[in-house]
Amino acid sequence: MADASKDAGSSAAAAKKLERARDGAHAAREYEAEKLAVLSNMERLRALRLARDARIAEPGTQHIVQQKTKKKAAARSSAPRRTGARPRMAS
Repeated sequence: MADASKDAGSSAAAAKKLERARDGAHAAREYEAEKLAVLSNMERLRALRLARDARIAEPGTQHIVQQKTKKKAAARSSAPRRTGARPRMAS
């Protein structure tokens, strides 16, 4: 009788241990997949940045790039600004 309860307890513990091992392996695979996705995204962004920098470094394109950045800065500065005043509440 005592042996039967020990066997049931040890098989439950073994099942729990096996489940934890599976969960750990699954978590490791997810971690590696996420790491790979981040690295590939970094590579893609680096390639885009280097291509942009190479395009900027070409003679004759500097003027075009400066115009675009000036337009963006002007658009940002012409946006309506908040005064910080709170709206009045009707009494």
